[in-house]
Amino acid sequence: MRDDNKSLLVGLLVGLLVNWLTPAVLAQAYYPIYWVGGSVQAAGDITVDGRQVALYESEEKRLAGYFVSDTVGAGGASGQPGQFLINAFAAEEPFAGIGLKYFVAIPRGSDGYGAAPVEVALSGNGVDIVPTPLVLAYATGPVETGAQPPAISDVRFGTRLYQRTLVEKGEKFIVSETPKISAKIESATPLDVNSFRISASSKSGAASPQTYLLGAADVTAKAAAGEPARSVSVSYDIPPETKLPEGDNEVAITAANAFAATTETLAVTVMGGPLQVIGPVLAFPAPFSVTKHGTATIQYQLSRDGEIELNLLSAAGRTIKSFAFQAGEEGGAAGYNKVSWNGVTNLGLKAGNAVYVGIVVARREGRTLARFKLSVVD
Repeated sequence: MRDDNKSLLVGLLVGLLVNWLTPAVLAQAYYPIYWVGGSVQAAGDITVDGRQVALYESEEKRLAGYFVSDTVGAGGASGQPGQFLINAFAAEEPFAGIGLKYFVAIPRGSDGYGAAPVEVALSGNGVDIVPTPLVLAYATGPVETGAQPPAISDVRFGTRLYQRTLVEKGEKFIVSETPKISAKIESATPLDVNSFRISASSKSGAASPQTYLLGAADVTAKAAAGEPARSVSVSYDIPPETKLPEGDNEVAITAANAFAATTETLAVTVMGGPLQVIGPVLAFPAPFSVTKHGTATIQYQLSRDGEIELNLLSAAGRTIKSFAFQAGEEGGAAGYNKVSWNGVTNLGLKAGNAVYVGIVVARREGRTLARFKLSVVD
């Protein structure tokens, strides 16, 4: 036996004798005894003592509950700082056997630190020392049963909330070729902010897949100073030089915590050709009562971002109300747009009872994209 392992064994056994008559040990005295001891190391000021070390045959069996464990340091059977002493035969349903190989590891704690598995064989000598120290490190070691990856929600392209249920029913979710993508990321355990990324790929292979790593400027953390982030908002503008190609695309948002990563995949479509209104323009409620309803909504779908002018005309052809929208903002964004009108004209007067004609115009070209009717009945 190597000298350092001999020293460790002596220290563990001395600590065991000191702790032998404690209530915790006496409560377990009915188990057969076979000791597996070792030490734990960590860089910096990360706390080692108090962590749980598990002895198990396989990851599958550990997750099923077939393992035994000890607490590192004074709270464990060894009683020594940075050391552990596990009774391999202490399981209610014994699984350990002489001559077989097992693993010793520290499952990741809530701070994300754990230790990768180290193999140890039961020699039959009654005490075995793990041949190398366990090394405590971030995002290392087995994941605890029930640990959850981050949740990604409220995904938006520009101002539009991604509607997964509609996409699953076959409806296209139309976006700009350079959309602003935003989302909320939440986790019960600290997030790994260096893991956040957005990737995009064309389903037809029209362009090479792209991956965008999100930096500090793209992340707004909801955490007190010095505290790890568990809830953040991310926002990223796809740059013009790597714009989404025309056709169907997949955009994926990935985030990780100390335990696992999660990816939210979104099916989006970039329309080609000139700016156009897709489908009918809807105005509701119909008819619209300024007094009763207060606000009317005009909804239309654009094939891409564009500068839009929306006019309401009287039967005599006079413009009673006009709206102007910049490309990419609500009213001028690729996909569905909703414009609200309170029934007040450009002159500040309440619109009279009439059927008004609405016109959606591409401002740069002066081209009419769609017409619709809006009835006012008060």
